[in-house]
Amino acid sequence: MKLSFKASPNYRSSQSTSSIMRDLTLCLLAVTVFAAVWYFNAYGSAYGLRVIGLTCAAVVTALVVDALWFKAMKQDVKASILSNYSWVTALILVLISPVKTSYYAMIVCTAIAIIFGKMVFGGFGQNIFNPAAFGEALLMTNFASTQSADFVTSATPTVTANSYGWLMTAEDLGSLPTIGALFTGNYPSTIGSTCAILLILCFVFLVMRKDIDWQTSVVYVATIFVEGTLIGLTRGASASLGLIQVLTGGVLFGAVFMLTDPVTSPVTLPGRVVFAAGAASLTLLFRLRSNLADGVLFSILLMNALTPAIDKMFDGNQIRDAKKFAKKVWCTLVVLLALMFAIGFTCSHKEPAAASAGSSSSASSSSASEVLGDADYSSANPTATDNGDGTYSVSAKGFGGELTATIGVENGAITSYTDLSGSDNGDGIGDDFFTDGYLDKYQGVTLDSEVDSISGATFTSKAVNGMAQAALRAASGEDMSGAAASSSASAATLGSEDLSSAKATATANGDGTYAVTAKGFNGELTATIGVENGAITSFTDLAGGDNGDGIGDNYFADGGLDEFVGATLDSSIDGTSGATYTSTAVKAMAQAALKAAAE
Repeated sequence: MKLSFKASPNYRSSQSTSSIMRDLTLCLLAVTVFAAVWYFNAYGSAYGLRVIGLTCAAVVTALVVDALWFKAMKQDVKASILSNYSWVTALILVLISPVKTSYYAMIVCTAIAIIFGKMVFGGFGQNIFNPAAFGEALLMTNFASTQSADFVTSATPTVTANSYGWLMTAEDLGSLPTIGALFTGNYPSTIGSTCAILLILCFVFLVMRKDIDWQTSVVYVATIFVEGTLIGLTRGASASLGLIQVLTGGVLFGAVFMLTDPVTSPVTLPGRVVFAAGAASLTLLFRLRSNLADGVLFSILLMNALTPAIDKMFDGNQIRDAKKFAKKVWCTLVVLLALMFAIGFTCSHKEPAAASAGSSSSASSSSASEVLGDADYSSANPTATDNGDGTYSVSAKGFGGELTATIGVENGAITSYTDLSGSDNGDGIGDDFFTDGYLDKYQGVTLDSEVDSISGATFTSKAVNGMAQAALRAASGEDMSGAAASSSASAATLGSEDLSSAKATATANGDGTYAVTAKGFNGELTATIGVENGAITSFTDLAGGDNGDGIGDNYFADGGLDEFVGATLDSSIDGTSGATYTSTAVKAMAQAALKAAAE
């Protein structure tokens, strides 16, 4: 006879693992359906189908890996698959990934997450790390360059907030989606992390079904809110910063679906409180003091590693030692709060790349004023067609696609700027342009007038200003139909341009190539550049934190650096609109390699 012993008190739960996983699967599918529908409506059918395709690829991969593993282990394949619940890992992995993730990366990372994040530890219930978080960490650090360039969205709120150092003033919050948009999920981010209302409903459902304990999620969210608010207030940031910290990124998704994993979190209530508070503090630490735009993922993985130590910290009789454990919990919370408060004092508000005065990109990439007739908007490809009634149908390339409008011109000045439309509306970044009355400021503007850009909305600013420039030039007799307005400003050559802000270095490898580095938007960028006879022959292996930020990703795509092949110090190289830091860094590396080769 086999006896099972467990210290009292004991109770029998009506919940089973299968019912818990069924409820969890339903909630994850609800989030997936919402994401597919939102991307379909916001960006088109290709984006909605992309969400569905990535989900199918991940789930099928998880099931196939399960089948092969259990077949090799000579176990009942069907029964083992149904009791391993790897499809839950696959669904979570998809929902914490961006929509532009390649199928190849999703399939490989799902397989590795199942094998090395779960199976090698003994399968379901034995893993020490959350397998979905393990897979996403692999995807972020090793497969970012495989992301599809065909699926582009506006910058996520976490990327935008990170550009300000997460210490945003009330004025800076205009660069983020509204609170209403954050609650309803009307903005792009990782696939399943946007709709706060839906995630809260999933949390309530799972708690009511007794599938998860509410304490872990509530402590995690509350700690982020309190610490974020206090740090923001002491550093002159907006009072609503704590709420912004909670509603952006993967905080709510992680709180509902990842931190509550009973396998990788402490078994005792005091342990779960410390676990959640520690994860919250690490999330804020990563956001404030690292190159990570979010930080939720790695905070969960680090706390997973600390789970055995936390369990040991609260090992003992939970009733008899309740007061002692409560004291430990409060001491831990006070220490974490004090540490984060101290770290907060070392942080400061930053100016985003689009408003950096030290950037060497075109004037329209900053928030400073520029003369409309002298500015270079060629990258937006603005066009103007005369309607024959004193108005012009104008178009230009915005961040999410083509923008169109109607501009009236009389005696060399704009009399009206109306009917602005395009997919940039609702992206949470350049929405100001689409609000009632905003374009009235263009009335009376001439080619000699100074105009402003919206900080953080470089693409949209370029497009709107470029259309105004195109209409005025067309009215003055220039042919602006189907051709971009040419800039009167001469472009600087690669050798003469001031790129010192990127602090580029070049070290000869001895084979005609140079190992180059430069300061990008999210940290150091590295690459290898080949030089022969004073010209660049290759520009490869570009890597760094800017990849995947949604702004300068085109440089990391296949062929993104081809424009540098053949370039010399006398060549003129254009920057990428909206990616001032990355453009400066990439050009600075090319300049450094050419200058090193010339020495």
